[in-house]
Amino acid sequence: YRTWGFLPKWRVGIYILGVVLQIPFIYFFGRAFLKKKVKTDYDDEAIPVARKHEYYNELLTSRDAYKEIRTSGCFSFLADKWKRVLRDKQKYDRKMDNKNRLLNLTIAIINSMGYAAILFVLYLALLHGHINVAIFAAVFQSVDELFRQMNNLVDDRFSSLMSMNSEISKYVQLYREEPRR
Repeated sequence: YRTWGFLPKWRVGIYILGVVLQIPFIYFFGRAFLKKKVKTDYDDEAIPVARKHEYYNELLTSRDAYKEIRTSGCFSFLADKWKRVLRDKQKYDRKMDNKNRLLNLTIAIINSMGYAAILFVLYLALLHGHINVAIFAAVFQSVDELFRQMNNLVDDRFSSLMSMNSEISKYVQLYREEPRR
């Protein structure tokens, strides 16, 4: 009857499995919340610029304003404003893309560290004789499948809910603000 410290052998496997199974949940839900924060920050900064871009685009391309803009001679002025706003909008889009790429790189590194931690804990348990090679392979394969399933769940369902949550939270925040006088 072998023990690992003060725990019997069968309990060590359960505790290891309990710790190992927490890692994917923490990882994937943390990732979803971070992506929500990046999208919310982007919306705060970029939506006013996007509205200006739509406004100038509508002015320059609509039938209603075409005649007045051409006859008054302010087409080049509005086109310059449109180009400036377009550059600002592209700047925010690049900033968002860079943040997303950095977040995805960080997430990939954390994911690799999680796999390495799981592998290390299982290796130590195997090395000390608390589990055999078959259990090692089965647990590692199960964890890999758990990571894949959680990835599908979070990417397909939870991410869309989190992005909708950022829009809803902005709407609620708007109504909670004191009216301006």
